[in-house]
Amino acid sequence: MKKLINTSCCVLLFATYVVAQEAPVRFVVFEDNVKPSMDVQYKQSLKKLKTACEENKVGTVSWRTVQHDDNTYRHLVPITGMGDLDKNMMADLEDKMGKEAVGSIFANMSKCVDGQRSFVVSLQKDLSYMEPPPGDNYREIMYWYVLPEKEMEAQQIAMEWKKLYESKKIPQGYATYKMDFGQEPCYVIVSWGKDEADFAANMAKKRTMLGDEGAKLEAKTMLITKKFSIDRAWLLPEYSYRPEITTAQK
Repeated sequence: MKKLINTSCCVLLFATYVVAQEAPVRFVVFEDNVKPSMDVQYKQSLKKLKTACEENKVGTVSWRTVQHDDNTYRHLVPITGMGDLDKNMMADLEDKMGKEAVGSIFANMSKCVDGQRSFVVSLQKDLSYMEPPPGDNYREIMYWYVLPEKEMEAQQIAMEWKKLYESKKIPQGYATYKMDFGQEPCYVIVSWGKDEADFAANMAKKRTMLGDEGAKLEAKTMLITKKFSIDRAWLLPEYSYRPEITTAQK
């Protein structure tokens, strides 16, 4: 996450599509592979950074922090355009707190990290269904890799899934992102629940509600799928910073 100081990272390119869709919301994602032995210290630095932003009323940056099963942390920072990647996102905090003080926080975080990378994701609102309610911090993440030259079909199938959820009035939602790791692009489907048990119970109910139509659409989806994988993670509100919420709470 120290790259918030200097975000001249490798910008990943997204393909453009003929299908009309709502403009995506983009995030730059800073990924830290945190050493388990240094997890406590890493969290302390995250908390210190959030507190510094709150106390100095920093309104030019926000982020959501997610911790994955393998102790990888991802920090999602919304951006208005690719030009934001050339900006110092912590400039406001540096002006108010001093560069050395801010740099010290990131230096301490770096000591806890075994590897880092950054990439860009775009939220596809037109292919997403509902938003997570407060308290639903458990995440199940599916990475869906589509066969070459099947992108247009993938878009159509993703829309079919949304329409099926709407027609069945499924109470559990999901968010669809697109991202490119620099090798092969993929869709990222993020679902949520209060915890693992709640998520599993909701999945069972959802399959029943989707019925045969869901099974047929799943089979159709697999026909254009190169591979997929599933990851688990937890949203960490206590280490996330959203100035509009922080201000409202005070």
